[in-house]
Amino acid sequence: MVSFRALCPLDSWQNSRRGIPRQKTPFVSNVSHELKTPLTTIRMYADLLGEGRVTDPGKAKRYLHTIIGYRYSPGSGPTQGEEEG
Repeated sequence: MVSFRALCPLDSWQNSRRGIPRQKTPFVSNVSHELKTPLTTIRMYADLLGEGRVTDPGKAKRYLHTIIGYRYSPGSGPTQGEEEG
């Protein structure tokens, strides 16, 4: 038979572990939000381009540049140091 005192360290360990998920929740929530925001924009631009709903060539180019990751400035290609491709 196991005494109550023998279980106390285990009980203490279990109680300390219960706090870990609560500590991780704000971090996971913040990371999730930070990833969803740009991914939503990329998905929207890709959908618009894929469906042919962007008729302005300048807008289409800006959307594509947003998706592939370099800044767009009207009348130019990739920003300095970046290759188009």
